[in-house]
Parts: sequence; C-alpha cells; structure tokens
Amino acid sequence: GISISCDNEKDRSSKALDELIGVSDMLFTNSSCLIPHLERLDSELETERNREPLPKPIVKTKDSIETSDAAALDVYSRSFTPSAFFSRWYLEPKKHVVVTHGEFGALHFETTKISHVSSKDVQQEECRRFAFNEIDMFQVGTMLHVRNSCNDTAVHCQSEHSVRQVGILRGTH
Repeated sequence: GISISCDNEKDRSSKALDELIGVSDMLFTNSSCLIPHLERLDSELETERNREPLPKPIVKTKDSIETSDAAALDVYSRSFTPSAFFSRWYLEPKKHVVVTHGEFGALHFETTKISHVSSKDVQQEECRRFAFNEIDMFQVGTMLHVRNSCNDTAVHCQSEHSVRQVGILRGTH
C-alpha cells in the first residue's frame, strides 16, 4: 500500500485531521505544539472507551545513559509523547514519529513492538487495580531505545521504540 505521512503542528479541532494522524504511517511534528492536541484526543478516547486517564509518566534510565542532564532527559520524554499516544490507542508496530527541535535537530521514534492485553488477564494484581505509565530508556550499542509500559486498569500496553537522533540532539544522551 501507499504510506501516509502527516505534518501536524497544532490542534485544528478537525475530525478529519484526527483521523489522518491515526492512520498515518509517519507523523512530523514540533517538539511541543502537538501535545495539547493529543491531550484532547486522549480525553475523548478515554470517555468514548470508558478508560481511566494515565498518570504522568515515570521516566527510568539504564546506567549506560547519561542522566545528569535533566533538561535533555525532559526533551526525550516530551518528544516521546506522540509515540506513547499511538501505542496506547493503535496497534500499529511500524508507526514513525519525527519530532523537530528547530536548530537543535530532530528525534525519530520508530515503534518496533507493541502489545495490548486486557488488564484482567495480566498476572500482577496491581495491573487490575492501579493505572500506571512508565518510560524506560536504554541504549544498545549506539542506538537509543524506549520501552513504554502503561495500564489504565482496562488495557495493559507495552511498546518498544528505536530512536534516531539528528543534529545537535545526537550528543544529548
């Protein structure tokens, strides 16, 4: 089939645009402009599907990633927001999100693995009772990876993403 790409910088309150970003294979966006749009869509989908809101994510890193720069860690976790949204609501393992940061470059997140399981089928009791949202960043060789695990007491979602850095952002981790 034909790949669909979308460049979306802000919420235009358009159902057609909401549908387009859902079916797009590749989304280009600015580092912070899309977050209010995704927050609105999250709220609408939670209401429509009777699911709880997720708490703010807890970000974890492995020893191989330099964590002394809190600002850089914040850039990566905020940039991951669109990929986390798509992983929660769509089962598309090859979704690409390119988040631009102006003169600093861009981050390209590629979803490599995703699974959704009913929370009642998960072995851990806390998955049936508590909503959680964790982002785990780790490095394999020179490639940065992100693992997201979230649960809204109805659906337990796990996803993995590879991250490519271009421009100045290449040296921020």
